[in-house]
Amino acid sequence: GRNGRLRWFIVFGDENDQQEKAHALAVSPKGLVFVAGEAYREGVRRNESFAFVAAIDPAGRIAWFRTLGEGVAHGVHLHEKGVVVTGRTTSDWVGPVKQGEGAFVAVVSREGELEAASVLGDVSYSGTTSTLVGASTVVLAGEKRDHQRSGDARAYFARVALPEPAVETPGR
Repeated sequence: GRNGRLRWFIVFGDENDQQEKAHALAVSPKGLVFVAGEAYREGVRRNESFAFVAAIDPAGRIAWFRTLGEGVAHGVHLHEKGVVVTGRTTSDWVGPVKQGEGAFVAVVSREGELEAASVLGDVSYSGTTSTLVGASTVVLAGEKRDHQRSGDARAYFARVALPEPAVETPGR
């Protein structure tokens, strides 16, 4: 029978200039596999990673690969608006980040284009470990670190609106 037979096997990155770590998967009804995680690149400061999301077609070929910004993607979910990616960022690619890091929610088109993103940047979030995506909101859970108090950690839960694409004004 077909049970347990390997259909395909791929490896992201190469030994010389990059490495990736996958943290989350989602599969579309058409068989596309969406992967979210972190990518380390040559020339980037030590121990810094970039959040990424990628699509793998049903034959096991990488359809597209997009880095989102400094940080780590912990979740990927399919939504009518696109692919919802959640995680932690250490830079302001999605908005102001205070105290060093913030949880992010990004919407990427099924073709790999960043459509919208937002960040919970008013407090320090060290990770988004669980995500639920509804029709118009995203619920995040993870670890909140207090860097002023020796790195004490507490669980956090947040419900945020799904980010909307920025409206461009004609003529700008």
